[in-house]
Amino acid sequence: MKQPVERRLAAILAADVAGYSRQMGEDEEGTHERLAAHLRDLVEPKIAEHHGRIVKSTGDGFLADFSSVVDAVRGAMDMQRGMAERNASVAATERIEFRIGINVGDVIVEEHDIFGDGVNVAARLEGWRRRAAFASRARSATISATGFLTADRALGRGAFRLGYLRVAAARRAGTGLSGRHPRQFRRPQGKARREPSGRLAVRRLWRPVLRAYSRGVKIIGATLTSFGNETYMANAWNPQREEVRLAVNGWIRDGGAFDAVADFDQALRDPEHPTQMLPIYDCGDGLHPSDLGYNKMGDAIDLSLFE
Repeated sequence: MKQPVERRLAAILAADVAGYSRQMGEDEEGTHERLAAHLRDLVEPKIAEHHGRIVKSTGDGFLADFSSVVDAVRGAMDMQRGMAERNASVAATERIEFRIGINVGDVIVEEHDIFGDGVNVAARLEGWRRRAAFASRARSATISATGFLTADRALGRGAFRLGYLRVAAARRAGTGLSGRHPRQFRRPQGKARREPSGRLAVRRLWRPVLRAYSRGVKIIGATLTSFGNETYMANAWNPQREEVRLAVNGWIRDGGAFDAVADFDQALRDPEHPTQMLPIYDCGDGLHPSDLGYNKMGDAIDLSLFE
């Protein structure tokens, strides 16, 4: 009789050492001793601390699973911080630097191993890296979009801004950010176009934000200026669109998604009439700034962010 297969949902963490073959070729015993020490003194305690287990060793790395993707991400971040500290006084050619991939998926469980597409995706993400503006290509962790969407509410955006975590932007479904979500971006034929809500607008803005983070690009969010006295286009302003503008601006300011914020709305708006620009900053149509308005917008940008 065929034995039933045990399956469960797991957060999978796959890790290996960047440049391991080169280091083994130069100093086999020393490399083995350094890796064993890091695994014993840092990696294994951190995984246990975050309620995970090492499923198996892969020679130059390991495979671990967690019941929570939040625990997996926190464990990965703690490991990478710890490795950065341990490597600070080590010559660059002798550093052990882990590449980490994290995914959430259904796995087949055996006593000393796990199998399934979720494991394969984590292993591919482990080696996924771009020439981007991270502190180190090997010191960060790459998480699938599936994992990110599960963990982002608990973790916030701080992990991204510190460069410890990045989101894969692969085309393959389940590996990263793939295509359009039908409920977000498609409108059924024959139905009238509905005004977007503030919540939907923010959800749509997350897509380019995640793409930028996946490439290590610094992101500066700019708030939307008021246009309550707009005459450029008939009936462009209405209370519902104002609610959307305020919701988007609130997310830009306080959502933690950006490295910095240029608050154009605060710079230009009329304090007595918050839905309008100050007349001195208005070119006359209620929508576009005057020359003084553009100068004021420039003053709202911290130029040190581009250094």
